[in-house]
Amino acid sequence: MQTVHGTIRLSVEGRILTIEGRGPWNLESIDLSVDSIGDDLRALYGAPWGALVMVEGDSILVPDAEARLIDVVRDDRDKGRLATALVLGECSVPGLVTQHLQEIYTAAGDVFQAFSDADDARRWLNARINAAG
Repeated sequence: MQTVHGTIRLSVEGRILTIEGRGPWNLESIDLSVDSIGDDLRALYGAPWGALVMVEGDSILVPDAEARLIDVVRDDRDKGRLATALVLGECSVPGLVTQHLQEIYTAAGDVFQAFSDADDARRWLNARINAAG
């Protein structure tokens, strides 16, 4: 039996899915988070929306978790997801984590931008959502 590594908490506010977590993550943690959001996430589908990713720690994904997240984001893009804004908190290797996550999200076809402030990230996402909607 596999154990879940890392924590992920998902919430929806307006047209933004907020993903808060601490890595590293494995496949089980990605699957558990996808299963947990359910109806709240489905309410975003069909209109433009964005994802705000706020992470702490050395937030990297093992290869099978990377592949799963790419599939999830590709599927979300088909359902209206426009972009991902990253806010990286306390981390011992911020450049590596930012690059790692950027590679994952762009491999999924997502527009990605890193920010040092959550309010700036939300403004950027809302501007993209409003321009598309």
